[in-house]
Amino acid sequence: MVRIYDPKERVQGYTIDELITTGNNSVAYSARSATGEKVFFKLYQSPSVRVPWYKPFVQHQAELKKRIEAGPCRQFCYKFLGGFEHERKFHQVFEFLDRSHSLAQIFDKIRVRPSAVSWEQRELMAKVLVAGINQIHGARIVHADLKPDNVMLIEDSSIGMKYRLKIIDMDFSFFTDKKAPWDGHEGYFGTPGYMSPEHMTNVVPSPASDVFTLGIMLYQLLAQGHPYPYDEAEKYLPAYRAHAAAPPKLLGVPKAPARGDVIGDVLHRCLHPDPTQRPTAADLHKALTGDYVPPPEDPGAASRRAEEERTRAEEAERRKKEDVERSREVIRLADDMKKRAEPDPPKPKDGEKLAPRLVLTAADGTSQSIGARVVFGRVVLAKFGDAARYATNEQFVIDRTGDEWFVEPCPNTPNDTMLNGALLVSRSKLAAGDTVSIGKAASKKTVLELTVRAE
Repeated sequence: MVRIYDPKERVQGYTIDELITTGNNSVAYSARSATGEKVFFKLYQSPSVRVPWYKPFVQHQAELKKRIEAGPCRQFCYKFLGGFEHERKFHQVFEFLDRSHSLAQIFDKIRVRPSAVSWEQRELMAKVLVAGINQIHGARIVHADLKPDNVMLIEDSSIGMKYRLKIIDMDFSFFTDKKAPWDGHEGYFGTPGYMSPEHMTNVVPSPASDVFTLGIMLYQLLAQGHPYPYDEAEKYLPAYRAHAAAPPKLLGVPKAPARGDVIGDVLHRCLHPDPTQRPTAADLHKALTGDYVPPPEDPGAASRRAEEERTRAEEAERRKKEDVERSREVIRLADDMKKRAEPDPPKPKDGEKLAPRLVLTAADGTSQSIGARVVFGRVVLAKFGDAARYATNEQFVIDRTGDEWFVEPCPNTPNDTMLNGALLVSRSKLAAGDTVSIGKAASKKTVLELTVRAE
């Protein structure tokens, strides 16, 4: 059972302020320490005291804190303030990063208006981010869940970048010189679109896996955008294995002595399917600062590049055909819907049991009819307009048992799923008149609200 603390509830000297997010393994809050300091307060649902790696996990957190604080990587990572057990669950407290933006929010700015973040700022962000990961690797730590949401930028007008960078969500990071406590019990965490090939093939991630994800993030920061812009998770691994990403096209001129051609080559090699062929984080930092000396090219490199270019061309042609077929399918569906269009049946009263089909309707009248289990994410929600970009590939699930319908949140979504304005934390029954929305439950803000009715 998920334990949810109420505002003003006191836990081991900390006072809960508000719920921030509910994830697959933990629930996060803002809270106040006994001295009034605002902190990020995390209650772990997994591991529980019943699993064999619970105590090793607690010890792992203490060693992780020690390694971060012992070296230069501490200036790039958020602070672990302490951990304790309460009501047979592990809790951990971190510094609260006020006045901060995630790198994901920076990417959103860039997509809407590229000039919102200058090339100079982007270049500095890239250098600092890579320097931070290099120092983390120097402490024999693999982050293993890098993504734009786990890189925070705190406003600071006193420095050229205008932000201080902090790398967060490291409680499931692990060490290169020993097995993680959950190894053999659980898989390694990651996010579709940012997982390395190793994550996706059940190989223990390594520093080279972090470099792969860095490459994806730096394509978005410095070049033409995400190198693998897919909505379907199953498309990633074949493209990774084919090294199908086009070489990056930098959007600015690097500050001398760094060279654009060298940076482009190193970034492209970050995405190599073979971890041994990727540069290290140190190499990547040297390329960004102009200190990198490329290794001598082996005789087969030119033929491999030609083969990779052919594979990319084939992948582009395949995607083009898929887009054409998708457009044709949309037209066919629209024609079919037009032929079958009938007046809507009378709506059930609020709370009335739902029929075998239900309809989700937005404020502008756009609707989606379903008769079986549907995973709602960016693709399915795209018909509701620009708000779909705030959803992940898997935001929430609606399915049916008999003639009853249920909604269930998907884990690890940056924005909350809400039912009737309240945070959705578990599988819940739907009734006619209910609203399912996406936004931030803590602030009661929504970007998309869908009303449930029977069909």
